[in-house]
Amino acid sequence: MKQLYKHLRVFFLSLLFGGAIANAAQAQTKNSPTIDGVVSYSSPTATEYGSKGENWVESGVLASGGTRWFLTFDDTYLYIGVEGVNSAVPAVLYFNTSTEAGLTSGVEGSSVKLPFEADVAIIVGSSAASSQVQVVDKQRGDLTWREASVPAPTSSDIVSKGNTREMRVAWKSFNTQMRPPTFEWLAYLRNTINNPAPVVNTSGTDYTYYYNVYTPSNAPTFERLSYTASATTNTLPGGTFFNYAVNAGKKEVKLTSDLTVGGRLYVRNTTVNTGSNTITLDQYATLDEEENDQVNRNNNGYILGKVAMQTTLDKDGVYSFGDIGLKLAVKALSPSQTYPGNTLITRLTGQTYTGSTGRTTISRFFFVSPSTTASSNLDVEISLHYAQEEKNSIPEGRLSFFRSTLPATITLSGAAFAEEGSDRTGSNAGSNTVVLGKVRGAKLQGLWTLAAQGVPLPVELTQFTAQAETNAVRLRWATASELNNKGFEVQRQMPAGTWQTLTFINGHGTSDRSSSYEYLDRTAGAGIQYYRLVQTDLDGKITYSAVVTVAVGTQAAGLFTLYPSPATTSLSLSGLQNGKHSVAIYNTQGQRVASHELSEAQTTVAIDHLPAGIYTLRVVGTGRASASARFVKE
Repeated sequence: MKQLYKHLRVFFLSLLFGGAIANAAQAQTKNSPTIDGVVSYSSPTATEYGSKGENWVESGVLASGGTRWFLTFDDTYLYIGVEGVNSAVPAVLYFNTSTEAGLTSGVEGSSVKLPFEADVAIIVGSSAASSQVQVVDKQRGDLTWREASVPAPTSSDIVSKGNTREMRVAWKSFNTQMRPPTFEWLAYLRNTINNPAPVVNTSGTDYTYYYNVYTPSNAPTFERLSYTASATTNTLPGGTFFNYAVNAGKKEVKLTSDLTVGGRLYVRNTTVNTGSNTITLDQYATLDEEENDQVNRNNNGYILGKVAMQTTLDKDGVYSFGDIGLKLAVKALSPSQTYPGNTLITRLTGQTYTGSTGRTTISRFFFVSPSTTASSNLDVEISLHYAQEEKNSIPEGRLSFFRSTLPATITLSGAAFAEEGSDRTGSNAGSNTVVLGKVRGAKLQGLWTLAAQGVPLPVELTQFTAQAETNAVRLRWATASELNNKGFEVQRQMPAGTWQTLTFINGHGTSDRSSSYEYLDRTAGAGIQYYRLVQTDLDGKITYSAVVTVAVGTQAAGLFTLYPSPATTSLSLSGLQNGKHSVAIYNTQGQRVASHELSEAQTTVAIDHLPAGIYTLRVVGTGRASASARFVKE
C-alpha cells in the first residue's frame, strides 16, 4: 500500500509542475478568516471560508447533531472551522503533504485506517491546551507520530465558542515547512468516530474517501473527491473522482456504475470488472495498470471491460490517451490537411473475436471515433499495447493489425476485420507493443485489434461474380489475403436443389497479398444458374461463400464487371445490357444501404457516403435476371 500512495503523490506533482492543471477552480474566499470562534455567513451558502461544496460541507444535519467542516488557506496559515462539535470531543484532521513515506494509521493507533499515507495530524480541541499538531517522524527505523517541534497553538490560534471552533495552523508546522503545492486530507470527530469529511465515509474506522487540493490556485478544499478501495471490498463505487486507487488483494472486484476519473486510476493486485459500465478518463487523467509483471504476478492490476478517453487531435504530435494502451503519432504530410479533431477512444477487454475456423484475435480492442474525417495527407503511427494474458497463444512475432468498420455501439457484433499491416518494429517480443506506421488519416476511424498475420477469420472473399458468356458462365473471385487455404470447390446448384462440384481450384496457402481466381463453366444450360464456393483449409475445415446467380441465354443480364476494388468514392459497372437495371448495395449484415436505377450500358455508382467496409452489389436486369459482386470500400 505504501507504494500505492507514493505513486499517486508523485503523479499529481508531475501534473502540477508540468502545468497540466492550469485551470483549477478558484475558491470564493478572498480574505483570510478571522479566528474568533464564530463562522461568519454572508448568505446561507457563503461564508468567510468560501462557498458550500467548495470550502465547507455539512456532515449530517447541523440542527440534528451533524457537523459543518470549513477549510481554507493562504500563504502563511491553514484555517479550520468546525460547527456542531461538543466541547469534550476533539476534531481530527489528517494531511498528506509530500512524497515521503507516511502512516496509514491514525494518532489513535491502528484502529483507524487512512486512505493515504499521512504525514501531519491536527487535533482541534476546545482550547489551545487540548489542541496540537503531530507529524510523522522516523525513530529507530520505524515511522511514528510525534508532536511538531514548532511552538504549540496559542489562544490566538484557536478559539472555541459554544459548539463552534476555529483554528489556524502555520504551514511551518508541517514537515514541508511551507505551504505544499498539493495535499490530501480528511477529517472526523473522535470519540465514537463520526461526522466525517468527506461525508461519504461511513461512521467507522476504515476510511476510503478523501479530498485532494491544489494550493497554488487557491482551489476549493472540498471539490476534488478521491477514493482508495478497502482491501475487504467486493464492489467499487461509480461517480466522479480525482484519484481512484484499487489494491484489493483478491481476484476480482466489480464496478457498480459508470466512473469518471480526473487524476490517476491506479489498479494493483486485482481485476476491476466494469460489467456494463464504462470508466472515463478526463483530459489529464492516466491509467496505471501493472498488467504484465511476470515476476510478481500477484501485483498485476487489470481492468476488464470498457475504458474510454477523448483527446483533441488538432496538430502534429504524440497522443497517449491516458495510457489506456493506444498511442497515436500524428504528422501532416502537406501544409493543407484536416486533423481528426475530438477523438474518442474506447478500450474493450475480456472479449475475443473468433472466426468460424476457430482463429482468434487478441482479447483487446480499440474503438477509434474521430469527430472529423481526417485528410489522406495525414500520417498516423499507431502503437497498440496489450496484456500478456490477452495474447491467446498467438506468437508475438506474428501479431499484426486488423481493422473493421466502426460500429454504432461498443460491440463486436457484425465486425468484419481486414489486415492493415504487421509490426514495423519487428517481433515486439517482450514489449507487448505493436507499431503500425503510415496509416492515412482517413483510415483512422474504425475498430482496431491484433491477430496473427494472415486473416484470423475464414479466407475473406473481396469479390465473387458470375457472368454469362456464349453457352458458358465465367466465375471470378478474389481474396484480400489467405491463411492455410487449401483451395476452393466450385459448385453449381442442380434443378433438384442439390449442389454439384464442378472443379477444385488450388489456393495459395498463407499469403498476405490479394489473389484472383477464375473458372469457366461450359456445361451451364440456359436459364437462371446458381453458384457457390466451398473454401477448404489445410486442416480440413470448410467455409461456404454467398450464392451468386446469373441468367444464361435469352435471360442473361449481360456481361457485368465491377471495378475498382478497393474503391473510395465510386464504382464503375460495365457489360450491362441496354434496358433498366436495379442496383442494390448490402452490408455484411445483409442490410440494404443504397439503391440505384440504371439504364445505361456503362455507368458509375457513388459510394463515398458509405462507411469503410465490405459490401455486396446486386444487379437485377430484364426478366429479373441478377448477378452479384462484392467490393471493398476504403
